[in-house]
Amino acid sequence: MPPVVVVLDVAHTLDATKALQQVGTVAPAPGERKTKKEDVILSLETIESLALLSTPINKARAEYTLPVESSKSNLTTAFNSNYIIQALELFKDVGIDTITWEIYEELRPCKMYFDDNLVVVLLPVKKFSTR
Repeated sequence: MPPVVVVLDVAHTLDATKALQQVGTVAPAPGERKTKKEDVILSLETIESLALLSTPINKARAEYTLPVESSKSNLTTAFNSNYIIQALELFKDVGIDTITWEIYEELRPCKMYFDDNLVVVLLPVKKFSTR
């Protein structure tokens, strides 16, 4: 099966992922440790937009839609937001503005790249319900 190919803006996606990660942070009750759900759910509903969704916590959820170019729609998968942020910061630090993200299947490793010299492999996590 050929991968879903998504072309996206590094800075815009990085900002959106960081914002969604904050939604997944829950303030602790007195005497408890801070709880985080760091997964970000990616949903390609059309070939022109990618919806990033925070992991639902205490019925709070956020969604951020990014303009993208995609080869396919109707795909949903989830990743640890820390790893997405680290990958995007790497591309940003070397001056890359636009990258390609190849997603093969919901639970298979995917890759982000600019060219053959700079490739990042990400492993998805099992997703939860987005409702």
